[in-house]
Amino acid sequence: MQVCDIMSRSVVIIGSSIAGMSAAIAAREACPQCPVTVLDEDPHMPYRRPSITSILEGTIRDIPDISMYRKAIENSRVKVLRGFKAIDIDPVNQVLKIAKPDGSKAKIYYDSLVLATGAEASKQNIEGVDLRGVFVFRNAKDALEINEYAKYSKKAIIVGASFVALLLTEALIRKGLKVLMVVRSRVLRKLIESQASDIIENYLRRIGVEILKGVTIKKIMGKRRVEGAILSDGRSIDSDMVIFAIGSIPRTALATKLGSRVIRGVIDVDNYMQTSVPNVYAAGDCAYSWDLITGNKVYAPTATIASTYGKVAGLNAAGKLMEAPKIIRIQYERFLDLEIISIGYTSDEARAMNLSAKCMDLTDEFKKEYSLWRANVIKLDVTMRGKDKVIGTEIIGLHNSRVFAYPFIYAITKGLKLSEILEELHYPIPSLSAKFTTWYVTT
Repeated sequence: MQVCDIMSRSVVIIGSSIAGMSAAIAAREACPQCPVTVLDEDPHMPYRRPSITSILEGTIRDIPDISMYRKAIENSRVKVLRGFKAIDIDPVNQVLKIAKPDGSKAKIYYDSLVLATGAEASKQNIEGVDLRGVFVFRNAKDALEINEYAKYSKKAIIVGASFVALLLTEALIRKGLKVLMVVRSRVLRKLIESQASDIIENYLRRIGVEILKGVTIKKIMGKRRVEGAILSDGRSIDSDMVIFAIGSIPRTALATKLGSRVIRGVIDVDNYMQTSVPNVYAAGDCAYSWDLITGNKVYAPTATIASTYGKVAGLNAAGKLMEAPKIIRIQYERFLDLEIISIGYTSDEARAMNLSAKCMDLTDEFKKEYSLWRANVIKLDVTMRGKDKVIGTEIIGLHNSRVFAYPFIYAITKGLKLSEILEELHYPIPSLSAKFTTWYVTT
């Protein structure tokens, strides 16, 4: 590893998930002569995190099957150092101190640095949390460990009600385990409206999942390994495993060592994704992004947002000057036979941000015409700001329901009113209307 020459910028990226690899590829394209190095302490990265549930299901046998960016890495000649951990940074001399897989130490000099350090899974600090059979679910190593332990288990407790919790539930059910979900409030509380949560919860119960609502785990029982848990309401339940899927915490330790500003546990960035330290950028699950609806900086750890802002960070790290665009949150997951799409804000989320908002159920209106085409849509909610400006949409449906999300993405992006988007409902498949197609092709 050597110091870059005067004619090019040496770009170093810490983290090889979507944000990190998007930054690396963008930096290489912007400056073909620039050395671009990515390092990640996970020896298996980069891979698609959402696909790690396939390891539990058995549909994917090995981690290389879910790897991503292989062709892009080969074509761009980005150097990826797997199993290398950043342990310290000297921002004055722009030196990154690293630990190699064999434990030896080394240094990398950089002109620009991108922090794509991501986030780590949360685990409740309660009695019994260190017993065998207690897991978090964030990376491929977690999936491999859970998969092995599940071979000798019959019953699992999943703590949380996020997309990750649902995908975990699906994977364990397919393995033949009985699953109990401990849900403090309701399923996907931050992503969908309450009646939509009811639909998913009823669906879970029909497939044999027991949902324990309004409680948390107070204690995990067992001598050496998990034998059960005691809930906050005093009930005790038997189980062989406890898996926490209660969110994640941004990894900001390196940013703090650098002296980068961290606000409420998230790395602060400017309009160019630069931190408060010159020549240091940040993107992904460790950093803020820019919200289209409010124009404010927000923390929204999703893949599409990580990809967008990783690219901006990489371009600017390579010497370009690109301002970060403001975008909306778009999340899609397939859970068993259900498709769940959440775009923008729910009414609860909007009100929490002091936005005047309400939810309207458009399910019946949507199915009024061309009902055969739209039979797969179970629930369609729209969040409106003020009188009828669309700022959010949630869709629950069966196969191919996601095609109906595109006009609503268009509406939110363009700041349309509900009355304007209702015109799209007159088309058999709204996403094929001329207005939307023109926008989609040119975007």
